[in-house]
Amino acid sequence: MTRPLISVKDLTLRFKTDEGLVTAVNNVSFDIAPGEVLGLVGESGSGKSVTAKSLMMLNAENSVYDDNSQITLCVDDQEIELLPATVGVIYVYPTGGLPQNVEMDWDIFTPKMQRVPSASVDQAGPLPVILEPDFNVLRWDNFLKNPDIPTLVEIQAPPTGIQKISGWAQWLLLALSLALLLVVVRRWMRAGRPPFPALAGLLICLLATAYLVHTHRESRLDPDRLQHLVGDLLHNVYRAFDYRGEEVIYDVLARSADGSLLTDIYLETRRGLELSNQGGARVKVKDIEILETSLVDSQDGALTIESRWNVSGSVGHWGHVHQRRNGYQATLEISEVDGAWKLTGLEILEEERL
Repeated sequence: MTRPLISVKDLTLRFKTDEGLVTAVNNVSFDIAPGEVLGLVGESGSGKSVTAKSLMMLNAENSVYDDNSQITLCVDDQEIELLPATVGVIYVYPTGGLPQNVEMDWDIFTPKMQRVPSASVDQAGPLPVILEPDFNVLRWDNFLKNPDIPTLVEIQAPPTGIQKISGWAQWLLLALSLALLLVVVRRWMRAGRPPFPALAGLLICLLATAYLVHTHRESRLDPDRLQHLVGDLLHNVYRAFDYRGEEVIYDVLARSADGSLLTDIYLETRRGLELSNQGGARVKVKDIEILETSLVDSQDGALTIESRWNVSGSVGHWGHVHQRRNGYQATLEISEVDGAWKLTGLEILEEERL
């Protein structure tokens, strides 16, 4: 059965007048399905306009709804009760750093709205305040001892030219060292004294071999380094959204992503961090957990990686905190761009709300 787009049950509405309450609509119920058109027929003054205005919350300030009245709107498979619904706003202003205090003056009051619930929210939690005409300043003071400031991690650099050739060069030098060792031994046995030039060449080859072995180990993407690389890049992508201002977010993202993927990551990550049913409030990421990382392919300075990770976060919203945790599985392409590892390809294989 199709869920009604709009459901009205027991709608009773009265108006306050000098003579008392006057009933305009009494115990009206109906449903409107998606794509359906409903016509209201009645004599003048029977409540047709009042009923229609009730659906849009446009009745006069002196209107009073009965406690049993219900108007339900279905949006994205979620039912929203219109009559008790709260309309709110979150103000966000970018700053160059964490201020010591912030004040906001509120002067939107009406005869029906003399008390405005509000809250200033930081990582310590919300501080609820009721604003009134005689007390209309919302103030936040910075009492945080160890505030969470958006931080980015340094991404390990791609291998240098020497590091790229160190894999096969170390074996070449090792073979040369063995050859020189053979030469040293033969000449020593024939002459009865050490051949210092060949000995010096052997020492140099051994030192160069040791250096290349160390360099290769430091640059080799073993499973641990691969997981760190993926984790650091994802960390910087999510942390970019701790900043305010679209241009700043883009600039920070550009450190970890490149090409057309930069725009895709911006839009996809922003969508994933927003609570669409809570006015578009944005989640603050607290933790990124890399569960699994495996190298699928590596060629020409590009890595193809399959990875699974979980993202946990929270958002202060209307004086309380929402928790959110998502799980992802994706194929990532990480390429060397201008001497740095950057995300250049991303295909989300699975997304799950945990």
